[in-house]
Amino acid sequence: MEELAEALGQDLLAHSLNCYRFFGDFHLALSGRPDAGPVYRHLMLDPVMRGIPWRRSHVWLVDEFGVDPVDERARWRLVQEVIGDHAGVPTSQLHPIPGLSRRAADDYELEIQSALEWRERGQDRLDYVLLTLSGDGTVAGLRPGCSVLSENRRHVRMIHQDDNGDADGFDHTITMTYPMINAARFVAVIVAGAENQPVIDKLVAHADKQGSADACTSLPALGLNPIGGELRWYVDRSACPTSR
Repeated sequence: MEELAEALGQDLLAHSLNCYRFFGDFHLALSGRPDAGPVYRHLMLDPVMRGIPWRRSHVWLVDEFGVDPVDERARWRLVQEVIGDHAGVPTSQLHPIPGLSRRAADDYELEIQSALEWRERGQDRLDYVLLTLSGDGTVAGLRPGCSVLSENRRHVRMIHQDDNGDADGFDHTITMTYPMINAARFVAVIVAGAENQPVIDKLVAHADKQGSADACTSLPALGLNPIGGELRWYVDRSACPTSR
């Protein structure tokens, strides 16, 4: 995991500086899932990573449970406690999802659009999205069988418990959709742990179906297909495919 975190950190540093030089700020959306924790701690502990322009960065969240951001179960807690409390990002540039609000998806989409609207058309997109991969192929809040997988217009959606899948045991969850994620300039996916080796094997076996709407129904990670951006996988040794 240490090598994974270092490689991801170096790429994030280079990309953030390029965006900062071009736009004057940097917009990144982060996963609040536990697998991302070691990477976030590396960003805070490695002195080199202080070169990331944190004071000019906006930090967004890729998915959230239907809870208040300060709830101990909230995905935002990891981002806040490791990065928000230590990186030097101004409070006004930290953007949790208001999970309890019934308008959370609509309001969050508008908040992102408002923060990016000053950029030229076509440049008004997230600069960086960091995701983690679950054993069933879930990325962000995009789970197998969920109807939100077919969303092709909205950038943030609410998933209800009975919406062709569950909502992680909550009444609802909120997630960024493929249109938002795939519009980003850089999409990074963390895959850590031997328990994720089978899903990596499946992704390798179906690599020719990347971006296929049919394929992503059962394996949502196949829906990652950045338009004009880069998709990069960060896989630790224990999760590497058996065919390596």
